[in-house]
Amino acid sequence: MPKEVVAALIGISGVIVSAFVSWMVSRSQVRAETKKLRLEMQHAYLENLHRARLTAFPELYSAVEGHAKTIQRREVTLEGMKAFHGMVDKWHTNHGYLLTAATNSVMYTYLRRLMTVADSSPQSFAARLSDPEKRRQMIRSAWEVELALKNDLGIFEVEFFDPHRKFRSYRDVAEALETEDG
Repeated sequence: MPKEVVAALIGISGVIVSAFVSWMVSRSQVRAETKKLRLEMQHAYLENLHRARLTAFPELYSAVEGHAKTIQRREVTLEGMKAFHGMVDKWHTNHGYLLTAATNSVMYTYLRRLMTVADSSPQSFAARLSDPEKRRQMIRSAWEVELALKNDLGIFEVEFFDPHRKFRSYRDVAEALETEDG
């Protein structure tokens, strides 16, 4: 084979290898930039979602906590229960899109329980309130909503430095705190 052909083949192969390496580097840079842009967009979305939750959640949290306390003090009335159910249902209609699937499930169950109690007869309502276990269940349901809202806000993620940590009861929180301390 003539020297000119060998030199040409070496030159062409160098150009081909150089072009391939350049393409691989460019492709890698494009992927890295695309990933960076996606993360920036996700961060901006999560920031806006968190801000919206911080605006909407306190109203519901405060109402649920206050309602649980009226049940504990046995000050709740059937009319109050109906009004509270209406308020929670309206809040859910207006802000339910801010909830995660898990919290939406807790809210749905809570709303169904509230509706059952609010639609009961005065005698049935009085019997429910006089039953300590049924009262405790009503309060536990409220606490489940509170914890679900806190989970959605990421309160426990910050406190425990674990983004996967979710709680379903205050007993779970207490046990986690004991484990952290001991």
